[in-house]
Amino acid sequence: LGGRRPGGGCGPGRGPAGRRGGCGGGHRGGHCGGCGVTGQAVFGPAGRELDRVCLVGLTARGFHGVLAEERRTGQDFVVDVVLHLDTRQAARDDDLAATVDYGRLATAVADVVRGPAVRLVETLADRIAAVCLAEQRVVAVDVTVHKPHAPVLEPFGDVRVELRRYRDES
Repeated sequence: LGGRRPGGGCGPGRGPAGRRGGCGGGHRGGHCGGCGVTGQAVFGPAGRELDRVCLVGLTARGFHGVLAEERRTGQDFVVDVVLHLDTRQAARDDDLAATVDYGRLATAVADVVRGPAVRLVETLADRIAAVCLAEQRVVAVDVTVHKPHAPVLEPFGDVRVELRRYRDES
């Protein structure tokens, strides 16, 4: 099972970098073009497709980049995370302890962005993934880090790094 689910996946809501309007579907290459939700399902140990908890458009200031100017002045980074986990117990029991507290997670992700500077957006995304996987219920995470003010000389809409990490990876 891959790709967009009928009647599910992306649609109205928030689109690129958290802007309103949604992506309108149109997945290419297994990824949504704007909302950060991948089209490839993640399956749990019982063979069931896992649920997704999405945090889209989290913005924090960081001092990441290769250029000295980026590291001196900083810029805003926009982060989308998709947590793959089984939320059935949380839903059945109406219990926050049985899922991920996305408010607490948002602060932890923002702290990574605000934290020690790295040169590559890839490194930043990997560190964010590690924080998300520290949540014991999370089986896999998709992370997208947008760098909308990247020092690119040509006109562009967005620079982003997208990755998926699994709990069982070393």
